[in-house]
Amino acid sequence: MKECTVAALNDKMAQGGVTLIDVRDWPEFAGGRIAGSRLIPLAQITSRSDELDRLLEIHLICRTGRRSAEATKHLKSLGFENVVNVTGGFEAWKKESLPFDRDEKAPWSIERQVRFTAGLIVFAGVLLSIF
Repeated sequence: MKECTVAALNDKMAQGGVTLIDVRDWPEFAGGRIAGSRLIPLAQITSRSDELDRLLEIHLICRTGRRSAEATKHLKSLGFENVVNVTGGFEAWKKESLPFDRDEKAPWSIERQVRFTAGLIVFAGVLLSIF
């Protein structure tokens, strides 16, 4: 499997002509994404593969690199040869302080929703134990 770092991806994007597919889900994508990336969630990568040009080098990114590695395998099994997984994903991109876009009213990620709910349950439990 071909891989590249976020620094290498940034350099390629500066030169132009990079096809970057983000395989995360919409809430994650809305919360932060690399300018010029296109959203095709992992669950849709096979069914929407006809939207991709087989002749171009396609870079795949997700939050940490795990889902994009899986998407790379799916596309390779469909006959795509120029597929590159971005190691470290969007988290590595942010860690390198590279620029990214986000929607102002992006929904909370599932992880954040779960943490909020868990905290609310603990808080309610503490209040109930006091009263």
